[in-house]
Amino acid sequence: MKILDFEAIRDAATNMNPATWYDWVDDALRHKDEFLMPPKSRMSQSDGDYYNVMPAMYEKDNLAMLKMIGRHSIKRGEHRSTMMGDILLYEADTGILKALMDAEYITTLRTGVVAAHSAMLFVHGGGQSALLV
Repeated sequence: MKILDFEAIRDAATNMNPATWYDWVDDALRHKDEFLMPPKSRMSQSDGDYYNVMPAMYEKDNLAMLKMIGRHSIKRGEHRSTMMGDILLYEADTGILKALMDAEYITTLRTGVVAAHSAMLFVHGGGQSALLV
């Protein structure tokens, strides 16, 4: 099993062509009907804190994934983001855990790329496209 922390994800992303991220988002949106994505679950806590749990499976690549994000107030003396998350990546047919990844950087990049993708569709007259999520 691989463990990819925030720095490893950031370093990998920094060394990639940003167009690769765009292509991944475009491909996922074009094939979104091939993903099994049950509704996310939310566990609320006091003071507006929460966990969101998001499972997904892509049988074509034999992958199952669980992303868990949370918002938690910063306690006195802590130096961290209020939003944090993790991704567990499994081999779908065996249930073997293949990777544990920090989701903060991935989620930030994905959010930005989806926004850029939507803007490009809008600018090029595809604003009504089925690709918009």
